Amino acid sequence: MSSQNFRKPEFSRELRLGLVVYGGVSLAIYMNGVCREFYNAVRGRGIYKLVKALTDSDIIVDILSGTSAGGINGVLLSYALTNSSQDEVIDFENFAQIWRENGNIRKLMHQPSISQGKNDGESILDGKGYYQNALAKAFEQGQSNKKKAPSDEWVSSFNELDLFVTGTDVVGRVDTVFDDTGRVIDLKDHRTIFHLKHRQGRKEPFNPNFNPNNSTVQDTYQALAKLCRITSCFPVAFPVVTVELDNPSNQVDAKLVEWGILKNRKLPETPPTGGYQLHFVDGGVLDNRPFSYTIKEMYYRADYYPVERKLFYIDPSPDNFAGSQKFNQMPKPDVWEVIQESLLGMPTYESISNDLGLIKDRNQKIQRYHSLLADAESPLFAKADNSQQTTLPVETGIYWRSRMISLRDRTLPLVLRMSQVSSTKSYQEILNKQVLLDKIAKLLTQHITEPEKRKNNDIIPQDPSQQISNLDIDYALRKHFYIVKKVCQLMNQEPSLSEYKMLQSLALRLGRHIKLLEVLKMALTKLLNHPQVSQSFYDMISCFQTNQSSE
Repeated sequence: MSSQNFRKPEFSRELRLGLVVYGGVSLAIYMNGVCREFYNAVRGRGIYKLVKALTDSDIIVDILSGTSAGGINGVLLSYALTNSSQDEVIDFENFAQIWRENGNIRKLMHQPSISQGKNDGESILDGKGYYQNALAKAFEQGQSNKKKAPSDEWVSSFNELDLFVTGTDVVGRVDTVFDDTGRVIDLKDHRTIFHLKHRQGRKEPFNPNFNPNNSTVQDTYQALAKLCRITSCFPVAFPVVTVELDNPSNQVDAKLVEWGILKNRKLPETPPTGGYQLHFVDGGVLDNRPFSYTIKEMYYRADYYPVERKLFYIDPSPDNFAGSQKFNQMPKPDVWEVIQESLLGMPTYESISNDLGLIKDRNQKIQRYHSLLADAESPLFAKADNSQQTTLPVETGIYWRSRMISLRDRTLPLVLRMSQVSSTKSYQEILNKQVLLDKIAKLLTQHITEPEKRKNNDIIPQDPSQQISNLDIDYALRKHFYIVKKVCQLMNQEPSLSEYKMLQSLALRLGRHIKLLEVLKMALTKLLNHPQVSQSFYDMISCFQTNQSSE
């Protein structure tokens, strides 16, 4: 009996999936199997073809986050998804052999050498000599062993994917901040996030044939493999992974420096022996459940169709505290148990309660936004009391104040980061500018109730508005997202086929505008960091404050 392959229909919706993969090498192959199901869902294989048909939805995995063994599986899944097309596939199933074969403890052990007689003493297992090369070989074989895509797949195409992989920086990133009294405080953060952005045709970090900086195919394989080592090199078991910060001939490390933004840090004035280097251990030491990065990235996704968003997390060994013997009996620990918990237990345990709380807060904010938006769009929306006429309409004054608040919140952190240097004189200068910004922010945003003062205060936003109206890209982005949302709502109302095609074309064009605005926003952020632009901004505020004081 022959089976008939039905042609994939054009779905009217998208189901977008975010995936967080925890650490835990003991169940790495289990997590690999779960990741394989997400790969099959995107490719539209088996039961997932039925899911797509019943929901009238494409299924897309576009945001992933992982650490340790979960980070490796995240890299493998991203690599398979982004290097597969409508016609050819890197089958994710083949990557399971990395855990079955290359995870053999005997192969991972340092091999005795006649010339050396012993290993370098850094670790028990051989991360660089064997494990990294095995991973690089797996990436290379994935490309060379590409298969023709099965004819019965219902593939969901996509052009962007974000992968977040954690590492632990032994040296740490040092930043200088100020407390409320103006005291200088040095902070150190050992968490490192490697962010790999796939943007079809523009940025393709997983594609070995996409080499904008004259790197080779092997450089891409080795860089991805070394990233897998960084996130999974458990202390003592595997050696520390070293990354060179500024070596033009080392294209492998150059990719890691770019993905982790590793150069954005304070460095010793005199380069140490061997040059500037960073050293990494397992990302799960400090960040075993990397939720927050996926939550933040979700907001910036443009919608071309009506979209439903789901966030999944893979926990291979879920915690169960309430039924444990320790929970029920509450025993007093002895000295060795205290030492063990202090060194290995409590510091390494990471609760996801805070991340779940962030998700809940974000959902509540979205609900409040939609509720307020519905009220504002309603014909019964109550208009503001205009009994006390001022030079500006109430709506205009509120609007420009919100724009100034947005500008303040974006600009102040940029300026402070730009001005952080080691001299005491410059520290005091930063404090003076911060005080000035705080004063002008209060003046612009406070609500003055007296009619005469309010009349004068309404003049305040006008001059700054002329300076910032063409620079407020966040406003343009919000406007585009709003219009795309309305277009998708119209697409959900079962229009005619011709109307649906027109709406779909409009959504795609608006999406291109959004991508262009995001590029402009990044360029504007760099511009605001420039000393001359910053000084001009402060001069404008100082002049404005002087004029207000003289009145």
